[in-house]
Amino acid sequence: LAWEAGKEGVLVNVVAPGLTRTEGVRQQLPAALREGERARTATGRLSEPGDVAAAVLFLGSGANGNISGQVLEVSGGR
Repeated sequence: LAWEAGKEGVLVNVVAPGLTRTEGVRQQLPAALREGERARTATGRLSEPGDVAAAVLFLGSGANGNISGQVLEVSGGR
């Protein structure tokens, strides 16, 4: 898709969030499981929804000059 859209000047990327601290995650996953996932991140924390939003905003902004065909993982280095 990046090749096809790139011909028209369109940048195509994917944001791939890791486990993100949302209300649904808090309700559905036991605390021990969330803690285990947090411990396996390089940053020592789970992503927040704002972390994922910031990645999307960056890729959709003018600051993304020529990044295309990429998967940006927002996972704290897991």
